[in-house]
Amino acid sequence: MDRASLVQRRKQLRNKENLASKINSSVENSTVAAKKKFVTGKGPSSIEDTSSQTSLLRDDYDPKSTESGRSASSRAPPFFRPNLKTAFDSEMNAGLVVRQVLQRSQFSDVKEYLHSATKHELFQQALVMATYVQGLKEKHSEVSKAIHEELNQCQAECHSVASNLAERERVCEEQEKEKSELLGRLKIAQEEYQALLAWVRRSSEHEDELKTLQQTTQSQAQLIGEMSEIRRQREDKMNAVEKEREQVFRLAEELQEQTVKLQSQMEMMERDSERHQAELKEERAANKTLTLANQRKAQAVQRVSSELESARNQISTLQGQVQLEAISRQSVTQERDRLQQQYRTDQENWKSAQEHRDSLKMRKADDFRKLDLELRHSTQALSRMRIEWESEKTQREKSDARLLNLSVY
Repeated sequence: MDRASLVQRRKQLRNKENLASKINSSVENSTVAAKKKFVTGKGPSSIEDTSSQTSLLRDDYDPKSTESGRSASSRAPPFFRPNLKTAFDSEMNAGLVVRQVLQRSQFSDVKEYLHSATKHELFQQALVMATYVQGLKEKHSEVSKAIHEELNQCQAECHSVASNLAERERVCEEQEKEKSELLGRLKIAQEEYQALLAWVRRSSEHEDELKTLQQTTQSQAQLIGEMSEIRRQREDKMNAVEKEREQVFRLAEELQEQTVKLQSQMEMMERDSERHQAELKEERAANKTLTLANQRKAQAVQRVSSELESARNQISTLQGQVQLEAISRQSVTQERDRLQQQYRTDQENWKSAQEHRDSLKMRKADDFRKLDLELRHSTQALSRMRIEWESEKTQREKSDARLLNLSVY
């Protein structure tokens, strides 16, 4: 039954109750003495309400019920019962039946109602309430199964996100290792570049080789600039990947918290369902609490589904980023191979230049040795000539002295 039909049904019931109260008020003057013996401070309004409710819950008016009513009236003061036929349907609103049964204890006509109501009516009301309770139990079981399935899906999503995070950490560690290797090679290339610059500054005799070395140094400088640019780009990418990894960690923590909340809610829901099944006949507002609990569960399921959809979107974005990272890694490996080839060619050129430089140094050393030998020979000849000149000088002096002596004699 929808809400509009339920409202119309309630209006009809109220109209019938008002009609019964009017009829009872017309007979009130004739039954004042009998009512004073029966009523103990409650007044005629309670009797009228209970009589109207008992007349509404009956299926049809039959003579057996009238005979039971007459026997009850012989025991108690008679009160007017309007002859109103109400079509009691077994598929009517079960919540209304439960509310009427729960409100019956507030009135003082429980014994009269039990004497006036037939076993068929009581059995039909019990059947309606039992079917209502069974439907509520089935709904609770379906909702609990759906929430268990959602919880299992959330746990599977958490496990997949954790495995993706571990894979991303492994890839990041490998990239950091490659980055450290490239940095070491860049440092070696810079040292070689500095050595080549120093050698170019020292060597002023080989202009052709200097030009070629300048060209190679320019190419190496360009390569170093490109490598620095690539390193900067990789650092930016690594920072972006670190930020994304932190976001994924936060998302995994939120999912874990939500799973814990869902488990606690499941336990609370199970306790509530057991309490509702045990205390269904004693609580007055069971229908409202159950509807509110169902709304909360539906909201929780919707919230979990939206969070799962957002997690799926984030996982798809992470997969795209992983593919982009793989493409960039391939480009970096190609660039690394090209730089290694260029480094090998530069190393071979440097070795050839080093050999040529060593040969020039050997030639210079040989020339220096030859000049040193010639200088030694010349110094030896000079010393020999000096000795001869001094000996000739002494001989000449001696001969001059002899000539002087001879001239004197």
